[in-house]
Amino acid sequence: MIRALCAKAIGDARLLLATLVVLMFFFPWIFIWMSSKISLPAFSEFLANALPQRWERLSAVPFSEIATPAGRVALVFVHPLVLFGATVWAVARGSDCVSGEIGRGTMEMLLAQPVRRSSVYGTQALVTVLGSAVLAIAVWCGIAAGLGTVVLSENVSTARFVAPAVNLFGLMVCMGGVSALVSSWDSQRWRTVGIVGAWYAASTLLEVVGQVADGWQWLRYATFKSAYEPQTMVARTSEAWSLLAHQDGTVAGVGSGGLQLVLFGLGIVCYAAGAVIFSRREIPAPI
Repeated sequence: MIRALCAKAIGDARLLLATLVVLMFFFPWIFIWMSSKISLPAFSEFLANALPQRWERLSAVPFSEIATPAGRVALVFVHPLVLFGATVWAVARGSDCVSGEIGRGTMEMLLAQPVRRSSVYGTQALVTVLGSAVLAIAVWCGIAAGLGTVVLSENVSTARFVAPAVNLFGLMVCMGGVSALVSSWDSQRWRTVGIVGAWYAASTLLEVVGQVADGWQWLRYATFKSAYEPQTMVARTSEAWSLLAHQDGTVAGVGSGGLQLVLFGLGIVCYAAGAVIFSRREIPAPI
């Protein structure tokens, strides 16, 4: 029965996954090719003179680090198209765990079979997590293909982008877990998507205000988005897997590796809480 549930979950997700894999693979490749056509000195001058220096606060790293071949490639991970693809996958599949099945009227048929609720929920979560890993790998492979076929002003190792790819994977696990948690108590998929969308928008707003507004930096601790720092991992490769950040020989906060654990931890906790809620709730009859 578990095999049949997995086959159903994969069948429901395969079209969306295939579409996003194509996007996640070819976009980084095209992005690197297009960025190679822009003069690096001209790009550096644009960042230094054309953009207000206050905008530098919106970046995870200084503009001087962005204006390098590796820094420009790292922009792939914060590009709206990549973030949109990651969000669509995580929210679409996470919201389908419970409320999607109830809304379609298929949950009653599933639970009428000799199968546990945890198995129904777990197979959906497993497919979402595995799909997230596939998408993160697709982005890394697209970058590797771009670096292997496009000539940049200096050689950039593909190994520098492993940690950012894992960070992207953690972001999708986190968003998928939150979506599944909301789905576990809801009965309409559109409402689940709306709640998660509002949460994502609020998190983004808190991150922006925390970066730009003086005295409001503490707001960044209230949003999961502050744990997504792929550019920092590229700019400071020696600290990409560090659990703690150090400054002047003292601990200055959570390191890049610690931020990875934060995203994965939030996702796992939300998935676990959703499983508990789903196992105990009543399933309404389809309307």
